[in-house]
Amino acid sequence: MARVTTKNIRLIIRSEKFHHFLFWIFSYYVLYQLFRYSDQTTRTDLIYTFLFHLSLIPVFYLNVIWLIPQYLSKGKYRFYFLGVIGLLVLGTAMNYGTFRYWTNWLFPGYYFISYFTYFEILQFIGAYWAVSTLLTLSRSWYQLREKEKRIQQLEQQRTAAELRALKAQLDPHFLFNSLNGIYSLALYKDPKTPDALLKLSNTMRYLLYECQASELVLVREWKQVIDFLTLYQMRSQVELKLTIADDLNPEIYTIPPLIILPLVENACKHSGPAPDGKHMIQVNLQKKYGAILVECANTFRDIPEQPDKQTDGGLGINNYRQRLELLFPQQYTLQYNANDHWFTIQVTIPIKTK
Repeated sequence: MARVTTKNIRLIIRSEKFHHFLFWIFSYYVLYQLFRYSDQTTRTDLIYTFLFHLSLIPVFYLNVIWLIPQYLSKGKYRFYFLGVIGLLVLGTAMNYGTFRYWTNWLFPGYYFISYFTYFEILQFIGAYWAVSTLLTLSRSWYQLREKEKRIQQLEQQRTAAELRALKAQLDPHFLFNSLNGIYSLALYKDPKTPDALLKLSNTMRYLLYECQASELVLVREWKQVIDFLTLYQMRSQVELKLTIADDLNPEIYTIPPLIILPLVENACKHSGPAPDGKHMIQVNLQKKYGAILVECANTFRDIPEQPDKQTDGGLGINNYRQRLELLFPQQYTLQYNANDHWFTIQVTIPIKTK
C-alpha cells in the first residue's frame, strides 16, 4: 500500500485532474440546487442533473483539448470562432437529444423532459464554454508565470556560478602579481618587505572572506586599492594620484566587490614611463546622476595592445565586461581610450546606500 505523505498530498492538490474533479463536483452541486423541485433530495433530481451534464462535459473538453490548443493558442482566431459556433450548436443538440431519445435507454422507467428552450440551453452551453476557456487561459498564465520564475531562478544560479568563476580567476591573479613584487623586495632585503607582506595579508583576507558578499561598503574596496597600489609602488617608480569626490562618501555607498581593483591591476600591468619620463597612475571616483563613475588612467611608453586582448592567464577587459553584464545588465557603461601616452578606462555603475 502506497504511503500517504505530505508531499504526495501536495502533489495531488496541485494536479490538474484533481482540479477538474473539484470543478465537476461543484458544477453538479450548483445545477442540482438549480434543478430540484423540493428541499428534499430525490433520485429524480439527481438523475436529471447527471443527464444535463452529458452535454456539458463534451463541450467543456472539446474546447480545452482541441479548439484552444489547435486554434486559439496558435492565433487562428477565425477557425476558433467557427469551431466555437459549431461546439455550441453541437452541445445544444446533444442536450435536446439526451432528454428526447437517450433517457429511456439510460434509465428505463423514468420519464424526463427538457424544461428549457433551445435558447436557454444554448446559454448553459455557452456558459460552460466560457468557463472552460477562462480556466484554461488562467492555468496557462499560471504555468507561464511558474516557468518564468523557474527560468529566473536558473538565471540567477547561472549568474552566481559565473561570478564565482570570474572571481576565482581574479583572486590568484592579484596574488601572483603581489608575490612577484614582494619577491623583488626580499631579494634586495628591502626594509619595506614586512610592510608589503602585511598589505598582501590584508588583500588576501579581503579576497578570501569579504569578497564572498554580494555588496560591500565602498571604503572596503578603496582601502584595497590603496594597499595594492602601495605594493606596486614599492617595486616601481610610479606616482600615484587617488581621489574621491566630496559628495561620494565611501562609508555610506555600497558596490559589489572587485569592481575597482581589476581596473587598478590592469593599470599596473600595462603602465610605464611616458617619453617625457612621467610614470603615473590615477584613480578617481565621483558621483554621476545617481551612479558612481570610476576612472582609472595610466601612462605608457609604447602604444598598448588592444584592451580586449590585454590578458594574463585568460583575465582581461573582456572578463571584466562580462562580469559587469552579469551584475548590471544594460545598466553600466565601459569606455576606454589611449592618447598622448595615457590609457584611460571609465566605468559607470549603479550604487546603493547601506
